Amino acid sequence: MREGVRKAGRPGLAIVYYPINTRAENLICVMGPDCGLRRTDGILLSLLPDLKMEQDMLSAAIVYEEYGCFKLSGSFAIAGGFCGGIEGAIVEGLVKPIAAMIVYRDYIHYTGVEHVHMLNGRQSIVPGVNWARSVVNQALNRFTHTICMRWIIPTSGAGTELNLLEIAMQSTEAPVNGMNLYAPRHCRTTTNHGQTPLEAEWMIEVSDAVMKQGFDRNAASEFIGKLVKRFEGEKPQEGYSITECYDLVYHKPKPEYEKVYIDVKEHLREMGLVLA
Repeated sequence: MREGVRKAGRPGLAIVYYPINTRAENLICVMGPDCGLRRTDGILLSLLPDLKMEQDMLSAAIVYEEYGCFKLSGSFAIAGGFCGGIEGAIVEGLVKPIAAMIVYRDYIHYTGVEHVHMLNGRQSIVPGVNWARSVVNQALNRFTHTICMRWIIPTSGAGTELNLLEIAMQSTEAPVNGMNLYAPRHCRTTTNHGQTPLEAEWMIEVSDAVMKQGFDRNAASEFIGKLVKRFEGEKPQEGYSITECYDLVYHKPKPEYEKVYIDVKEHLREMGLVLA
């Protein structure tokens, strides 16, 4: 990661360690100002689903607090799991970032509500999830100092129309509800198949347009409602590997994907979003 940001011409850019193995020694051994995590970098230390604390992460949190890194948490709730339906997920979504701050001293959080069927790629839309996510983030922004982030996790794969529409829907919702944006990634991670640079650029393009146009909650709700109708009766689209739909040499989508992008952009214009 350090080498990647250096090659991109941004050697000082902060990076975040997303741990795959959560044993304390693996979490801690990556610290190092020369080749590892600097004090200006961060680490993701999340409470497990259903508000379970992990002892190794607690050990790492103490060490990182002394070292000086910032810490993040995956604090979104999961409807359809232990907490039950949408209402229970709202409670979990409010409690999780507060608990993560108390336990691990996390101050940046991926907040909101997801559904198990969306995370496993079975459904693009589950009724009530957008509303629940909105409730959680409005409450956290109004009554706490939580730094809320929207992790955009489309169920359709890169290079497809539905992928871009999902990103557009969530990029409309995020700024209206006080969420920062985190890079979009397909919900089911596979090698070289999760995302291309275009989706991140599209995410920013939509959110900037929403803010410039001055969408309030009513305008965003109406716009998202139009988008939701497009998903009726649709199953998530499979998507393509990055080399199939994106030109990594010239940093641009391949012609087929570019056409999909232009068509989606025009579709959103017709719905009322002012895009360049």
